Amino acid sequence: KGSNCSNEVHTWCVGKQGRDLFVKPKTGATSMNLIVVTDRRRHAFLLHPVEGSALTLMRLTVAAPMAPQPIAVTALPVLPTARELIDARWQVKPLVRNSAYSVATGKESEDIVPVMVFDDGTQTYFSFPNNRPIPAVFQIAPDGSEEMVNARMDTDDLLVADRVGRRFVLRLGQSVAAIINDAFDLDGVPPKDGTTVPGVARVVKPALSAHAAQANHAAQPNRATP
Repeated sequence: KGSNCSNEVHTWCVGKQGRDLFVKPKTGATSMNLIVVTDRRRHAFLLHPVEGSALTLMRLTVAAPMAPQPIAVTALPVLPTARELIDARWQVKPLVRNSAYSVATGKESEDIVPVMVFDDGTQTYFSFPNNRPIPAVFQIAPDGSEEMVNARMDTDDLLVADRVGRRFVLRLGQSVAAIINDAFDLDGVPPKDGTTVPGVARVVKPALSAHAAQANHAAQPNRATP
């Protein structure tokens, strides 16, 4: 119990000299645990006194730890978000399927005459010179009546009508121009997945039941009318 060599009460003598450690049992020594702490490791020994006068020399060799291997990390590509994918699909260049169009211009209507008209089988595209006014687009029905067509400007400054027809009329104030499709295809290209844009599918949410609609309305915050 204890390891002070000069203390008679201690039954073990443990001394350190340089890198060497000396251990010797004294009279009455019993089994004892010895903990040796270095600047790198912690060693635990169980000491047992044995009879005999022979001097025992023990050498402890500890293998150096293996250097940690670098972890190979494969850089994964950053995946685009759903919004980025949809935006990219909307920016796909239109495929020219038919460009056989002729134009009939009304009096003093040159400002709204497109320099190019074509379709991709599902939509009709009108190109106007820079800084020209953009007219409204109407489709001529078989009975001669006119129906206004949904149209938008795309990223290439093309006016895009949401359909293909035999005849369109462009109007802006008193200006008028007739656009005739000389190679009209009645069948055209049907929309896929509810949209005419490749890679984009239109998802229609089911209508809410009366009970769900009432609950949804009740959850809306009240807004005071000014």
